[in-house]
Amino acid sequence: MLILAVFIAIVVTIAAAPVLFVQVQHPCPALGAQVSHDSSLIPPGQTGRDEIPAEKIPDLPRNNRSWSGIADGAVRNGYPPGAVSVIHSINPIPGLKLPAGNRGLPISLTNLMGTRPEPDGITPSVPAEPPRLPEVHGTISPSGVTTVTYQGSQQYTITPDPGYHIENVFVNGESVGAVPAFLFTNVHANHTIQARFGINSYTITPSAGHGGSILPRDPVIVDYGGIVDLLITPETGYHIADVFVDGVSIGSRNEYTFMNIEKNHTLSASFAINRFAITTLAGSGGTIEPSGPVQASYGSNRTFSILPDDGYHIATVSVDGSPAGSPSRYTFVDILAPHTLSATFAPNPVIARIDPPGGKNGQTGQFTITGTGFVTSGVSRVGLYYPGTSTVFVDGDSIRVASPTRITGNFALPVRQSHRYYDVRVTNPDGSSAIQPSGFEVT
Repeated sequence: MLILAVFIAIVVTIAAAPVLFVQVQHPCPALGAQVSHDSSLIPPGQTGRDEIPAEKIPDLPRNNRSWSGIADGAVRNGYPPGAVSVIHSINPIPGLKLPAGNRGLPISLTNLMGTRPEPDGITPSVPAEPPRLPEVHGTISPSGVTTVTYQGSQQYTITPDPGYHIENVFVNGESVGAVPAFLFTNVHANHTIQARFGINSYTITPSAGHGGSILPRDPVIVDYGGIVDLLITPETGYHIADVFVDGVSIGSRNEYTFMNIEKNHTLSASFAINRFAITTLAGSGGTIEPSGPVQASYGSNRTFSILPDDGYHIATVSVDGSPAGSPSRYTFVDILAPHTLSATFAPNPVIARIDPPGGKNGQTGQFTITGTGFVTSGVSRVGLYYPGTSTVFVDGDSIRVASPTRITGNFALPVRQSHRYYDVRVTNPDGSSAIQPSGFEVT
């Protein structure tokens, strides 16, 4: 019984764009040429042309040749048997264009299935170092040339390197999509399988709240293992409240760097308006409302009331240490910094006694007022007023504030009067006053 086994060689080519790797085979005596493009001579995404001078490679008889996996290839007949001569353009990915000015690329001759001397002592030429192939960033398993029994099957697994993905898989030059595996069935001819891998890209998404920004503002696309720097900048009058990386707080920072990126990330920042303290200082005898320290937002206005206690009046008001008169209200406008507001208070004058407590029509009489809180500096005013009004009946003449407890002067009483009793009022230079109702009698 004669058992005949037929084997088919499946050529497996693995490359990243550009795919520039073609094998030409002759099954008997299994000599072949392996043409490898040096990636430094071919720009990515393009292809080139190999030209092997005819005199460098002997011919192969036409009736004894077999080849596969060549686009636009040609095999010359001639001497000696068992050798292959190739003049072709390599187009492993349809649609790639020939770069201008390319004059050929390095080649090497490799015995794919064993080495034996050819007639006339010619042997395949093997380079001292294997040709340098483009980085492919993935594998097809099994790799290389696989021998399959006629009408048999062969499964291939396509695996990208970490950080890479399958872009496309080509079977006999035709795309079958980004499949992770491919099964050859009922094999009865040579085939090729090629894979193209691409680096993974990830998105860094910034998100800034009101009051600031993150630069760059738009999402950033970055390759696997890359680095992205982001700057976090508050607007004028704001500060960074918190920063979150992938939803986790990392505190208040004005920049962040994603390094060795292997997945999508988010960076978000929240901002808060600056706030300033307004400190209030009130002396005894009164208050400032609201009492401090009071927090005021950047650029805002804030009003304070200065309130003396009963029996007291506002003596002085100062803002950030500078006198501001004696207002009962003060407003800070367009607040851009901390401030202080202080006030002092003094007791109102009090009339304890008037001596004498009255006088006759048309006469001028000397009087003395005793009490407390009289101001010795400046000009005080003493007068007789119509009861319950602010209308003056008589101004005191030659007033002298002898001490905080005593005032002396003269009243020139008119001949006619409409009332018998009049209010006595003492007004200090600062506006504080004391009233003795119906304290003076005119007869």
